[in-house]
Amino acid sequence: MLKSYRFISLLFLLCISITGYSQHSLKWGKPSKEEIQLKVCSFDSTANAVVLAETGKLKFISNYVYLDVYRKIKVLNSNGLLEYANIDIPYYTEKGLDAVQNLKTQTINYENALPVITELQKDLIFTKVLSPNRHEKKLVFSNVKPGSILEYKYTLVSQNFL
Repeated sequence: MLKSYRFISLLFLLCISITGYSQHSLKWGKPSKEEIQLKVCSFDSTANAVVLAETGKLKFISNYVYLDVYRKIKVLNSNGLLEYANIDIPYYTEKGLDAVQNLKTQTINYENALPVITELQKDLIFTKVLSPNRHEKKLVFSNVKPGSILEYKYTLVSQNFL
């Protein structure tokens, strides 16, 4: 019963695209002018960071479910570093049913109006064991500072959808 709720929740939450505002770009490594210039969140002036875009695409192939996730975050101040510079991706590990694949991250900063892109360093990806059946990929972004745009994407592959 718990597995069916998990599957329904997964379908509901991740078959939708949340982009917030139309001026946000979903192109990898291509932030919009508005995203680059953003200094304060329009709907919460006390926000430390803001999620600019988040999408999920679900595919069923044979006995597998593929969930492609993309997320873009703007760090607005130093408190946002603590909240968003480290990402956790939990997954179910019993009998090897889930896997995180195609993991890609980058930090985009602008210096002298030019983009400076720092890609994920392999030594900053960790796997944490939460329980015998649950693990978590932990990502640590490099070169993050106020004004940084953080992007990450990955594919969660699962046989655990029933």
